[in-house]
Amino acid sequence: MDLFSQTTTEKEKIFRGLILLAIFVLIAILGYFSLKSGAINLTNLFRLPASIRQPAEENLEEVAQETSNFTLFEAGKIQEIAETGEGTTNLARRAVKQYLQANPQSFNLTPEHKVYIEDYLVKKIGASWLNLGQTLEFSENLIKEAIDNSANLSQTQLNNLTQYSQLVLSLNY
Repeated sequence: MDLFSQTTTEKEKIFRGLILLAIFVLIAILGYFSLKSGAINLTNLFRLPASIRQPAEENLEEVAQETSNFTLFEAGKIQEIAETGEGTTNLARRAVKQYLQANPQSFNLTPEHKVYIEDYLVKKIGASWLNLGQTLEFSENLIKEAIDNSANLSQTQLNNLTQYSQLVLSLNY
């Protein structure tokens, strides 16, 4: 049976099949080059979030560390480890929160101050794309410097920062 003697319905089925095959081949080629260029990392692609992994008893220490928002304290430093979808600002925000919890002095920081502080940290360490599991270190001296500088903000500057602080509900700590 040749292609010209087939009915229109059969021709449509063959055409659809060829289109699907072409799409599949195109996706396979794009996937191959994405893997080869490093745009896709299979190690992280199939990693389950910590919230749904079932820990084995021998991994309890690792799980305890994961549930503490990936914060590691060293002398004079706070290290934060990037989770899926996080950027430098997310890690800076967590570092500031950890610093303030570990140093409960009365800083009287508003959400606007905190936006300034995390932006200050990001500018000092440099904003960049983060990979899953990448660690950033925040010096406690740098965080204190940012807090001290935030105390000098004018009311106009604080009012301007309100537009940003309203977008981040997690600043109320």
